[in-house]
Amino acid sequence: DLIGEFEACPTAKDMWERLKVRFGQTSATRLRTLHLKWMQYEMDSTRTIAEHLQTMSVMVRDLKAAGREISEEEQVLNVIRALPSQPEHWKHVKLVMTHSEHMKTFAE
Repeated sequence: DLIGEFEACPTAKDMWERLKVRFGQTSATRLRTLHLKWMQYEMDSTRTIAEHLQTMSVMVRDLKAAGREISEEEQVLNVIRALPSQPEHWKHVKLVMTHSEHMKTFAE
């Protein structure tokens, strides 16, 4: 829990210092870890599409902050790829989304 990790800091300055230590430098290892998380993520079938998109948005922001831009096309493809394989109705959703002429951006 990110908030819980930093809420114990007595001052904003202390919190800022801890945040800089934890997230300040983008190492090749951190970038690889974020990218691997992005590529291996699969939506839990008990979650909603809105929750799925929120999770993916956070990953895109984290990657951007680390210096790795994700194109709109790559975002759309990965959102579709990460939809669960089960239950069966998700396969139909994936198929429709993959072949949609209108789905060009992550926002759609």
